[in-house]
Amino acid sequence: MLDRMPNAFTTFTAIKFLSAGGAGRETLFLSVDFGGAGTIGINTAIIDLSNQRLTPLRWLPTAISYDIEEKFTMALDEPRTKRSKGKRVWFIKTTYAKKGKRFPAPVTSRESIEIGTKAVRLDW
Repeated sequence: MLDRMPNAFTTFTAIKFLSAGGAGRETLFLSVDFGGAGTIGINTAIIDLSNQRLTPLRWLPTAISYDIEEKFTMALDEPRTKRSKGKRVWFIKTTYAKKGKRFPAPVTSRESIEIGTKAVRLDW
């Protein structure tokens, strides 16, 4: 099966809507699987849907498996994100390996990113 897999690919895999940040403000989380030589992962676009417009706000990796160098997943922490009223997006990050060091047990942490109002370029 692996001999039929292309060296690089992108596939849309998840769509999530979240109301946070005030009246009428909705955020779209669009996750995209990707792969390349020795690497697979998920990138997530965070898109503001206010004022009947699509405004891309952030683009970040939410899962990476790169050999033994780097392995992590990030799950959206919806309650904490909603409490931030649209200013930050919170994730629960589970790290299995970092900088070539494999952990004997996964390390869990909370991470957040600031959300602005300025559009960013999405790298599909």
